[in-house]
Formats: sequence, structure tokens, C-alpha cells
Amino acid sequence: MKADIVDSVATLRLVPTDQVIGYQPWVVNEDNFISYSIPTKHIDANLVMTGGKSRLSVLTKHIEGSDGQEDLNISLSDIHLADWVSINPFAPPIKGDLNADISLRQVNGDINGVGDLEVINFYYGKERVASMKVDFDVTTRPGGTLYAKSDVYVDGMKTMT
Repeated sequence: MKADIVDSVATLRLVPTDQVIGYQPWVVNEDNFISYSIPTKHIDANLVMTGGKSRLSVLTKHIEGSDGQEDLNISLSDIHLADWVSINPFAPPIKGDLNADISLRQVNGDINGVGDLEVINFYYGKERVASMKVDFDVTTRPGGTLYAKSDVYVDGMKTMT
């Protein structure tokens, strides 16, 4: 990992591009970075990691003609929980596959997060608990107000709104 601050912009890069995380080999894109402008609070990102069938990305895409903050898109697919908890010898015996698609946006000082988070075939110990999915739309306001809409699904059935 390499971090530096130049002209009030903090930038993080993962080097080398071949990593071992949770005892598994991962490859990181050569031009990876996540940067944060301290004075403007602007985030830019281009990070894509793959390990086997697993993938993690944190990306922003510039919008032509706009100087505002782009959406920050976070995507996870086929992240095997057992691989990640194996790092901690005291972690409970869990397994399942994590998927997520999240888009964070700033509009007029509000921060909005829209997306879904899913754990497929979640096991605790040797017993299957469920497949779970949460769809959400959450907005925070600088004064501390939180607006949220969410649906929770357990084994494909909507169980909570």
C-alpha cells in the first residue's frame, strides 16, 4: 500500500498489484487509486480487485461538463465470507457469498446511498441460516436527519419494509 498527499489531495494506491488477502491471491488493476481532496472533499476512485471468481470495485466516473462529485460506485461479487474471517482465529464459523452494488451520491449537501446487499447461503457453524438481501435508499442531511427506505428479503421472500 502506498499513500501520499500532494497539493491537499490524499491518494492511496495498492502496490504491488499481486496481493494475498485472507490466504487467497488477488490481482489489483495497475492504475488503481482512491483520492480525496481535503479542501473540496472530492473523491475519485479507480480500484478493481479480483481473486478467483470474487471481485471488488470502487469507481467514480466523470460526468462531462460537471465539476461536482461523481457517484461513488462500490461493487462486490462472490466475496466468500469464510476466506475473510479466516484471517481472525477468534471469528465465528461462518460462510456464505457476499454481493453488493452501492452508489453514493452527494446532492445539495445531502449524502444519498442507494443499492442492495446480499448474502447467499449464509451458514453459522454447520447450519444454514438463510439467503438474505437488503435493498436500500438512505439519505443523510448535515443536521443529522436520516431518511431511509429499505426492503429485507429472507430466502427470496420480502419479510420487512
